[in-house]
Amino acid sequence: MTSSAIRYLELGAERLFGIGTVIGDEKSARATMRTGSRTTGPDGQGSAGSLGVLVDDGLGYSIAARTPAQMTTVTTQLHLDVLAPVPTTETDLVIVTDEVILGDNGGYSTGRVTDGAGTVIALASLRIRFVPRFGNGQRGLVLSSEQLRELADRAIGKNVVDMLDATAAQIDGGVDLRVAVTSGIANYGRNLHGGVSLCAAEIAGWTAINDAQPENPLSTSSVDIAYLRPCPLGSDVTFRATLIHRGRTLGIARVAGFVDEDRPVVVATVTCQIPD
Repeated sequence: MTSSAIRYLELGAERLFGIGTVIGDEKSARATMRTGSRTTGPDGQGSAGSLGVLVDDGLGYSIAARTPAQMTTVTTQLHLDVLAPVPTTETDLVIVTDEVILGDNGGYSTGRVTDGAGTVIALASLRIRFVPRFGNGQRGLVLSSEQLRELADRAIGKNVVDMLDATAAQIDGGVDLRVAVTSGIANYGRNLHGGVSLCAAEIAGWTAINDAQPENPLSTSSVDIAYLRPCPLGSDVTFRATLIHRGRTLGIARVAGFVDEDRPVVVATVTCQIPD
């Protein structure tokens, strides 16, 4: 096994979403996120999906600290329950793990996202599996200090959709949201960061639900996403949101992400409800 603490590796997604250094060990971890325009959705309100990288990094840290030798980790499922509006003014959000359960093949962790006043913004849970490290001489993604600075500059003043260079198009019964997997949103394994996938899926689902009744907007209350296959660096991912239900107070969309049309890479359920 590795030691009880691991080095935190900051890449593009962390810089774009304002993630501070994650600290902790195999029992608990803590991570911060700076809010602002990067946590603002296309409607000018707080974006639930913008919490994805914070949750994935913060909850995954303690499990990663117990990764067996010659193995690495992949997120298989991430669940987010939103309990209060995500701030769009500049402040710090914090995620702290509540529980970490480890097994031979991976682990499960839960945690809560709070603001500076202690208000619980969201609760989250994550499942991770141990998998073999890269083969065939492949190396992990590393970005230079200059590249990280450029990504931080890119995020200034942009909402989360523009920051990801995502494009949305209406389709019959829903919405297609397209995202190009660049080094700025890829993880160490050279695949789309799991937290960014949650973010894109939430945006697509929320859009499909609210396009159905724009006069009666709903807010995202939960996102549940399962990761089926990697989205490699250089690929284009389409997050296709299909409207399942749209009522006066509740909406549900099913989102499937595709690199090609035959095999989904992620599957998510986005639920929206009338704001409290």
